Amino acid sequence: MDGGPWAFEENLLILKTIDADDNPARTYLEWVDFYIHVHDLPLRRRTKEMAEFIGNQLGQFRDVDLENDSQLWGSALRIRVGFHVQKLLRRALKLRTVLGAESLLSFTYERLPNFCYWCGHIGHIMKFCPCQLEPEFDEKQDSLPFGP
Repeated sequence: MDGGPWAFEENLLILKTIDADDNPARTYLEWVDFYIHVHDLPLRRRTKEMAEFIGNQLGQFRDVDLENDSQLWGSALRIRVGFHVQKLLRRALKLRTVLGAESLLSFTYERLPNFCYWCGHIGHIMKFCPCQLEPEFDEKQDSLPFGP
């Protein structure tokens, strides 16, 4: 369970541990954990508390990889976050300090399965996106809202 997310042919497999008292028919498979890399975070903000804050802004914070100093001094902070599969994945987050300074954090997701670069949802690729039925859809657009 800790080694996920799992995929088969780039399609997400959602696994959940159930107890003997749980009814499998009423078990909802809506949450999956991903590691994300938080870029552009100042070194002094790379703490467990800040990782927890960022993780809870994106979904449900699970863990942060701060075991060795390479995460502190590397290019990104690595956080494990639980995401609801029906919600959009965020590309960035704006943080404001107490003194009013703003910084824009960008994210990279590890081992992302089928993902639509047009609408930001997990579970389908752009070729099968329901947004194609919308009148404002422009497949010839030079840049997509989401990217690798």
